[in-house]
Amino acid sequence: TLEVGSVLASRFLITRVLGAGGVGTVYVARDAALGREVAIKVHHAASGAQRLRREAVAMARLAHPNVVTVFEVGELAGRPFVVMEYIAGTTLRTHLAAAQRSVREILALLIAAGEGVAAALDAGLVHRDIKPENVLIGTDGRARVGDFGLARELDSSEEPVPAATGSVEELRTPGTPIGRG
Repeated sequence: TLEVGSVLASRFLITRVLGAGGVGTVYVARDAALGREVAIKVHHAASGAQRLRREAVAMARLAHPNVVTVFEVGELAGRPFVVMEYIAGTTLRTHLAAAQRSVREILALLIAAGEGVAAALDAGLVHRDIKPENVLIGTDGRARVGDFGLARELDSSEEPVPAATGSVEELRTPGTPIGRG
């Protein structure tokens, strides 16, 4: 683990631990070069280096407002780390549990997350781990898809599967209100 106050890569001042899981620990740090807060995911073991590097490369290929942005990849004592956009906020699951939400608000968040997933597909990536914990809701209210650790590239022979019905615009069109008909 990195200590609060330590500096990573001569540039990132670790300010706090954001969370830890079986694969790695996520820290919040201050990027001294660009004067912004970032999230840094450090893998617990060198044996997972390939997976974390794959996640970083997959995410770095995407430039979409509903996908967490990756800024940099590096190594710390043989363990890989990924520097990415810090999203002040919470997960979709926590956001939905925190207060009563309207159907319109919930649908807007799900559509936004879906647009992030669609951007990944357009870039030739299949996320493979979409769940409420991997959708972050920023304090700005915007949904962003993160954690591309299980992502894989589409084979050149594969085509993204088209939506079964309708378009995103059709989903945005209000339907009959509940209880009215």
